[in-house]
Amino acid sequence: MRRRFYFQVLKAHVKLKFRWWNYYCTTRIGAPGVKEFLCQETFYVAQISKKEDAERFRNYWYWCRKRSFEILEWLWNLRAEDYCWDLHQYLKGFIVTKRPIMSEVERYDEKSSEEICCEILRTRRAFNDGESGETEIAFMQRSVIK
Repeated sequence: MRRRFYFQVLKAHVKLKFRWWNYYCTTRIGAPGVKEFLCQETFYVAQISKKEDAERFRNYWYWCRKRSFEILEWLWNLRAEDYCWDLHQYLKGFIVTKRPIMSEVERYDEKSSEEICCEILRTRRAFNDGESGETEIAFMQRSVIK
């Protein structure tokens, strides 16, 4: 489960770096019309989201990354004997990204747990007070959903 939350943090971080015009929504199957295109992943007809919708999407990924950090930190501090099937099923409800691909899993498995923990803590510190903190705070003040 740590692996899943680790990659969810990374993928949410990547989603936050997108420009607003990179967000789009798929609408239907068929041939694209005016101001529409085919999604490269699903081959459904898609259209670019409005700027307000893109800000809501960024807001979603911001909170997803923040909560995933918190859950991952909690999981690192959890004793192995306290982890049970019910907790596993409960935590699966918080996973919103696709499963990591095999190369990502292999890269994760090659690292030691100390390396991963240090990387996450370093990213969290940068997120909270350093490099990206100021831009994230400015973004959140601009795009509060009412």
